[in-house]
Amino acid sequence: MLKIAFNLLEETELFLDRKGNAITELGDKGWRCDFAFSVDITDHLSALNVRLQGKDQLLNEMFSPYKGFQMKLRLWKSHIRKRNPAHFPTLKNHDTSNLQYQKYGDKLEVSRSKFSERFGNLKKHSQAIEIFASPFSVDVTAIPKNMQMEIIELQCNDELRKKFDDNPGYQLYKKHVSVTVYPKLSAHAKKMMAVFGSTYALEHLFSKMNLVKIKYRS
Repeated sequence: MLKIAFNLLEETELFLDRKGNAITELGDKGWRCDFAFSVDITDHLSALNVRLQGKDQLLNEMFSPYKGFQMKLRLWKSHIRKRNPAHFPTLKNHDTSNLQYQKYGDKLEVSRSKFSERFGNLKKHSQAIEIFASPFSVDVTAIPKNMQMEIIELQCNDELRKKFDDNPGYQLYKKHVSVTVYPKLSAHAKKMMAVFGSTYALEHLFSKMNLVKIKYRS
């Protein structure tokens, strides 16, 4: 929506002038640069939002895009401060003579800080997510001691390692990881799978409810 509005700035300005309701900001080059920056950062956020949605997404699948976006924000900030708007196509194709690179770099740093704060709880559980998602590559010395023996046994099991490469994480725990042999790891996996990776399931449920709860239904 923002991109459409930005592409129609000239027409919007002309229309308002003819109606006698001119808005001075529309002709301000600095304001237009700010608008172009907003369009690009909103596009990036929308792309992230799409990745975080979808059916059957677990917490570890949500964590990967989060980490990737954090790294992207750092990269964008670094490029912008070096006067390189390569990852902001709308801003790049605008009149770059009016770009306030330091200002946009500061805004990206604020966004990175707010993003980190917003997903702080997720980051606190990064180790637990790693144990669930990558049990064969996790550093045994860095995980809780009550799980170390089971992880060592798992990592030394070549048969399970092969199955891990061929099965999604939840399928591995569901079909192949014995609750008897790996009780703590199995319990940990159940906790991870019980957490919503996205709001898809909840939204899907309410959509069905809205279809069922109509005024003609007795």
